[in-house]
Amino acid sequence: MRALFDNLEDSLTFRRLQCFDFAALTSYPMLLEPLLFYVLHRASATIRRRRLRSALKIFALDEAGRFVQDEHSRRISRKP
Repeated sequence: MRALFDNLEDSLTFRRLQCFDFAALTSYPMLLEPLLFYVLHRASATIRRRRLRSALKIFALDEAGRFVQDEHSRRISRKP
């Protein structure tokens, strides 16, 4: 798992419409939750950029809560 998150450069980019499908990763629960929160962290940083302040943003997580194992994180992911 370390090889996925310890790269010198972060090459994850976001576009005007972005979708992630984590369903195929359900076989890897130890990887799935950290990956989900990494993507959420990066997406939040992109959404908050000053130059995008006036742009409409819709951030939807469909069934993300089922991937979250930690109870505290699960409550956060299910907040409306």
